[in-house]
Amino acid sequence: MALRDVKEGTIVIDSGTDIWDWMQDWMEKTATKRTKTGGVYRFEWARVKQRWRQLVLRLMAKPLHFIITAQPQEIFDAEGRATGTFRPRIQRATPHIADLVIHIEKVFEKGRTKPRHIATLEKCRFQRAYNAKIEDITFDKLCKKLKEDLGVTIKGVHVE
Repeated sequence: MALRDVKEGTIVIDSGTDIWDWMQDWMEKTATKRTKTGGVYRFEWARVKQRWRQLVLRLMAKPLHFIITAQPQEIFDAEGRATGTFRPRIQRATPHIADLVIHIEKVFEKGRTKPRHIATLEKCRFQRAYNAKIEDITFDKLCKKLKEDLGVTIKGVHVE
């Protein structure tokens, strides 16, 4: 509701993981009060997922840039071993409706005092299997990379 009158610019939610956690907590507390068993019925989760989806889709429908961050969560195989791959710790459907999914990794190198931050575009609606890498990513660097590699111009952004 606080963002309903915003018509231009960029909205950044940092972090979507926190909002998703708050929404789940709200659902558990609300449903627990209503049930006789004190637990959450499985169908109740559809309500919190729908609220999350409404939030994301309403912001995506606005004529502005919308960015949401998420903390990483490691993926484990059937035996419980770490796979070395990560997914956003956020409502699972969110990456499927996003235009871009970017994973940023902090890389420590021998002989360097500061780490490098390498961003990998893991999903891009403009081209499948586009796994471009951008060091120390900024919105301008992202727009420039999309323009150079794919010919995509982001509305309202001038790239030189």
